[in-house]
Amino acid sequence: MNNIKASSKTSTRRASSAPVFNQTFRFEVEDDEVTQYLLRLTMYDRHPQNGEKAVGAVIVPLNAVDLCSDATMSRDLQ
Repeated sequence: MNNIKASSKTSTRRASSAPVFNQTFRFEVEDDEVTQYLLRLTMYDRHPQNGEKAVGAVIVPLNAVDLCSDATMSRDLQ
């Protein structure tokens, strides 16, 4: 798998125990290489006094995703 570090952040959801994120991110990847990548999503909890703390993550191999579909995908954080 290729190892490229590109990142993006969603906006912050304040005072929510069940935040919903519906944002789009675009990363430039060559068509013939896209299935060689993993997408890692990490959820952070932010407190003004304590800073950020990772609360979970999920890794999605792009070779297991239909990139031409508009279907919604859900994954549990690990």
